[in-house]
Amino acid sequence: MFNLIGNYAKIAIRNLMRNKVYSALNILGLGIAMSCCLLIVLFLQRELQYDHRYEKGDRIYKVVREINIQGGSRNFSWGTSGSLAPALQRDFPEVESAVRIWPWNVKVERENILFPSRLNRVDKHVFDVFEAEFVQGSAQTAFEDPTSIVITERMANVIYGEENPMGRVLTVVNSIFGGDYIVRGVLKDRLEPTTIPFNMFISRDPNAQWSNKLHRWDPAAGFRPVQTYILLQEGVSPKTLEQKFPDFITRYMGAEIQKYNAYHLQPLHRVYLHSRADYDIQSFGDIDQLYTMCVIAAFILIIACVNFMNLATAQSVRRAREVGLRKVVGASRGQLIQQFLGESLIVACLASLLALIVAHAALPVFNDLIQQNLVLDLRAYMTLIPALVGVVLVSGILAGGYPAFVLSAWQPIDTLKSQIQSRSGGSWFWKGLVIFQFSISIFLIVGTLVVRNQISYMLDRDLGVDTEHLVMLPIFISSREAHFVHANRLSSRYSTVKQSFLRHPNVVGATASQYRAFPSGGGSRRKPIRPEDLPGDDWWILINEVDGDFVKTMGIELVAGKNFTPGKGNPLRGWTREFLINESAAKLFGWDNPIGKQIQKLDGGGGTGTVVGVFKDYHFDSLKEKIAPLAFVQWARLYAYLTLKIKGGQFVETMDFLEEEWYKFVPNEAFNPIFMDDGFASAYRNELRLRRIAGISSLLAIVVCCLGLFGLAAISAQRRTKEIGVRKVLGASGGQIVTMFSAEFVKLVAFASLIAWPLAYYMLNDWLADFAYRIGLDISVFVLSSVLAIAIALITVSYQAWKAAQTNPIEALKYE
Repeated sequence: MFNLIGNYAKIAIRNLMRNKVYSALNILGLGIAMSCCLLIVLFLQRELQYDHRYEKGDRIYKVVREINIQGGSRNFSWGTSGSLAPALQRDFPEVESAVRIWPWNVKVERENILFPSRLNRVDKHVFDVFEAEFVQGSAQTAFEDPTSIVITERMANVIYGEENPMGRVLTVVNSIFGGDYIVRGVLKDRLEPTTIPFNMFISRDPNAQWSNKLHRWDPAAGFRPVQTYILLQEGVSPKTLEQKFPDFITRYMGAEIQKYNAYHLQPLHRVYLHSRADYDIQSFGDIDQLYTMCVIAAFILIIACVNFMNLATAQSVRRAREVGLRKVVGASRGQLIQQFLGESLIVACLASLLALIVAHAALPVFNDLIQQNLVLDLRAYMTLIPALVGVVLVSGILAGGYPAFVLSAWQPIDTLKSQIQSRSGGSWFWKGLVIFQFSISIFLIVGTLVVRNQISYMLDRDLGVDTEHLVMLPIFISSREAHFVHANRLSSRYSTVKQSFLRHPNVVGATASQYRAFPSGGGSRRKPIRPEDLPGDDWWILINEVDGDFVKTMGIELVAGKNFTPGKGNPLRGWTREFLINESAAKLFGWDNPIGKQIQKLDGGGGTGTVVGVFKDYHFDSLKEKIAPLAFVQWARLYAYLTLKIKGGQFVETMDFLEEEWYKFVPNEAFNPIFMDDGFASAYRNELRLRRIAGISSLLAIVVCCLGLFGLAAISAQRRTKEIGVRKVLGASGGQIVTMFSAEFVKLVAFASLIAWPLAYYMLNDWLADFAYRIGLDISVFVLSSVLAIAIALITVSYQAWKAAQTNPIEALKYE
């Protein structure tokens, strides 16, 4: 048995060495394709691991809140009332445990240095649901008093180095959770990714101003920082519990709230990848992008395998006598199939070694492409080995299967009489495979161009306001000197800070707002209102609290009415009872003349105000979303961002001035400006990633196609040597022979376009449907893709065609 395998291996290696060029083309093509597969499998492994390693993970669900808004739209959020979790555990025996997690960005102080980090305010029994391994301390003693804090090994190393953190004081600088804590536990770092940030955990309540978010039902307010997780009893269906939620909401918040509120249970393992698909919550990963990457990897691998099949089939005539002789001396068809499959598997194994080298070298580029930090260490290699073996077997069998079965089926008498070459039955097969290859390549090229055009359209489209040189500074921060006192945040001094920045001649405007000006709904959150003359339930629209200079600084165009009345009321003590609304809000309410209309504000600081102005619709969010109804009110108490308009020229000098002024107010807080252009670019993060992936994939697909095409052209030239000789004797020029030779391949690529175009049109129309503002599918994109593919094919084939045209006809015909 082993002797037979060894004999097959020797023959296979001898054949590979005899056909070095074709072997190299096969190994190179398969190696490139396999390296793509390995990198994408590495990425998939990480993405699919999120929240899958909890022992009770199949019973853990995240509560999703649904708000049915007037006008028919629905909004989903993970933010819930703080009282929800205790009520769920108290009222439903189906719930084994319910946990609240309040994630928040904070600063940690150590030796006068501030470290940014993520803090979780949790219930004391959190580790009963989300198990964690304690290196020091235990889950039972972790929160034995309100000042306890649990940190991870990584955080302990950052803050304390080699010192023992247990019992040490850890100072958190934050307006809500700031204070001195005692380290009561250290968690082992999690190797598996999770959507729950494992940095620091506390169980202490927030300050008095925010405690209602944790301990009260909050039926009206839009901002809900608390996230609720439940652990169901074994055997309980989440649908059974969801059916009881309407009565539950009515019992605790009333029938009116129940009309437009609902709760859903999202499985924990679906939170990371499926939140957008399940509830249109834009967060974490994107399952559609994973599907796209898998399809692209499969396409490139299939193209490489098709190359292998094509080259092996095209060389079949040269091996016909070998097959005939082996059959004459007693070789069975099964033995011949084993031999040919063995050869293809050896090529696949050699290609896999090349793939590992290429993958390792290309990993930094791939990380930059997908904005990740993947590593190919020993642990990663161990997990990739099964995938690599699978790719080798699939590609080896797929690539070598057809040639093995075709060659082994030939009759000895035909092969020995050289009658195989006269048969044309196999011609259609390799032509079909070439068409299939280029169909995929043209599809990818069209996709790349459409994605690029759509993203360029979104980035270049007139937003309705001028975002150039807009710089945003977060001012909702704690002053360390005030030692965690909420009232002393920088936003309470925003007017002084604003005037200080305006002293520079290049700062031509300054304004403050509760939420970011751009993007993401203007940062605005949906809040309940009751417009005049509109009976029925509450209306939920986006509202941003701004100062009187917001419209001017942003360059927002008023189409009716006026800006906020200067000097009206005191925005530091309460809102000024005036509304500015956009055209979409006026349209939603059915108001032809909104000026003077009354709107009742139902959230914090409620009351009735008057619409004094209507501003033109502008894009404050990603162009994937339609312009939503938006309102501005003037109220300084909640300002969190200061936005500055910088005049062009001497931009660096101006930013240096701003940084210098910043440190005069908060010397220990980092100066971290946010540029509006960067904000919009980050809103299209997934699309930009897709554009890069599609571009690289198209290039690789074309390269692999050309490797096979180059080999096919060489084999075709060898087969047609006598034909070319005859044509030259009859007077054909070199140019005519090159044209004749290339025309065959150009026809195949042109035919491939007819297959790729409808498929690309259908798929890309479906992708573009996700965008509220989109480009049209211009025929020029399809034509350009095919022209590029034909040009690349011509360049690839031309060398072999010209080489064949230069052959001396005497050499081709001397034995005839």
